[in-house]
Amino acid sequence: MNLDQLLSILTHSGKGLRMLFDHVQWMCALRLLGRSRSHSLQQPVAKIANFFWLAALVVSLCRSARKAHRIWHEIEVRHSEYKALRLTVKALQAAANQAHAPNTTRSLPRENGAHGGCGGDTAGDTASDVADDAAHTADTCARTDAQHHQQQQQQQQQQQQQQQQQQQQQQQQQQQQQQQRHQQQQQQHQQQQQHQQEQQPQTELELRKRQKDELKAYILGLRDQYVAVVIDMTREVCDLPVPAHALNLIPAQTTGMVGFFGTISSVVGLYQVWTRVISQRNQVADLRKHATPTPTPTPTATTTTTTTTIATTATAAS
Repeated sequence: MNLDQLLSILTHSGKGLRMLFDHVQWMCALRLLGRSRSHSLQQPVAKIANFFWLAALVVSLCRSARKAHRIWHEIEVRHSEYKALRLTVKALQAAANQAHAPNTTRSLPRENGAHGGCGGDTAGDTASDVADDAAHTADTCARTDAQHHQQQQQQQQQQQQQQQQQQQQQQQQQQQQQQQRHQQQQQQHQQQQQHQQEQQPQTELELRKRQKDELKAYILGLRDQYVAVVIDMTREVCDLPVPAHALNLIPAQTTGMVGFFGTISSVVGLYQVWTRVISQRNQVADLRKHATPTPTPTPTATTTTTTTTIATTATAAS
């Protein structure tokens, strides 16, 4: 059995015995046990009732003091955790602000392929106007054939050189395209890494903020519990047993104190009710604030059917 459980049992038993002897006092005051017996039992029963009231009050105050001390210790621990979380949130917020600052981008130089070409020299055909000289015709024909053969060889060589240059240009273009693709892939990979690095602190920042808000709400709830325990202790101290006949047992000077403590008890009770109403109202406001808004139904368009009487009358008139 725990000490708090033992104190709770003693508190309830003391209050129950006090109520029992209070009822006996009322029976003695109303002379229900007989005039002589009621007069003889009145003072001892009042003393026993006051003893049980005092014992129950002391035990209840000890129990409430232990509970208040435990709640206050929990508040201190959670408040230190809240301070640490607030510092971490500030640090993460500063890091996120630095990450979102504008950065200077560098443009990579691109290589452009040089397009070259070569032209061939065209030679004109040599025509001989010597028709009469038969001796020179064979020489000129042989020379022209040789020149044509050389020109054809030169043209073939030029075509081969052009094809080789085109192949080289195509290879250079392919290499440039591969380099550009590789650069684009590297840039995309770097952008993905930057996005992941930016997104990870953002999620951690949101998580820390949520933890901070939950811890703050928990600390406020503990403070409300602490105030409620202190108010209950004050009410127990102010709640003095004043039966109808007790005014004859205690001095007349203390009746004003009893009324004063009764007034304090009433005021404390009203304050406790007011604080509970305010806390419930704040909880309802928080729930309404964090509740998801219900989607408003969109009005459906009504389809209207058009009659063809106008068309039929028009055709009949025509």
